[in-house]
Parts: sequence; structure tokens; C-alpha cells
Amino acid sequence: MGHRARDAGAVLVALCALLVALVFTTADRSFASEGELKLRELIDEALQKSPEILASHYRADASQYRIPQVQSLPDPMFMFGYQNEGWNKYTWGDMQMSWWMFSASQMVPFPGKLSLKGEMASRESESLRASYDSSRLKLL
Repeated sequence: MGHRARDAGAVLVALCALLVALVFTTADRSFASEGELKLRELIDEALQKSPEILASHYRADASQYRIPQVQSLPDPMFMFGYQNEGWNKYTWGDMQMSWWMFSASQMVPFPGKLSLKGEMASRESESLRASYDSSRLKLL
């Protein structure tokens, strides 16, 4: 009877070992396939939510709007006013030192400066775009 009990115990241990090996083998395959599927999702999420990449992306996009701004003329300046003689009454036409005034002016830079500023802004935008691409590749 002792011999049979040992054989039954050995068979039971062998069955348990086989069951454990089967569970780990099956689980390993299912985890591996899930990991491969989730890797793409994790990469996409990292690209969409990384603060460094988002900041770099917005910086590169905003730099495109700067190009036409630096190539345009500065804002014109207008002035409209009245000089009166005293505080009590309106004296235009009655006094020599009372008059209306109007002024308009526009700064015009030296020829070629606006196009040069535009080229500089364009190069800066290209640099920021390359920095954005580099940060994406670094994350990947």
C-alpha cells in the first residue's frame, strides 16, 4: 500500500507540474500578443499626451504665423488734436494760438530688411519643425 501511495503522489505531482507549465505557457503567449497590440496604442498615446512633444508641436505651428507678421510694415500712426487758448471756452477762430491738428505717419524700413526678416523667421520655423520631429523620434 505504501508503494501505491508513493506512485499516486508522484503522478499527482507530475500532473500538477504539467498543469502549472501549461498555464504559464498559455498565459505567456496571451500576454505577448496583448503586449504587441498595446505597444502601438502606447506609442500613439505617448505621442498625443507628451508635454514635451505637445509644446514643441505648438511652438512649430505658431512660428508659421510669425513669418507674415515680420514681413509687413509697422502700424501707421495717426494723431488728431486741438489746441485751445484757456480752459473756459472754445476759442478757435477768436485767438491766434488755437488750432486743430491732424498728423499721419508711416515708418518705412530700409529696402530689403522686411524680406530678410521674413527669411529669418522662415528658417527659425524650419528649425522648430526639425526640433519637433527630433523630439518625436527621441520618444519613439
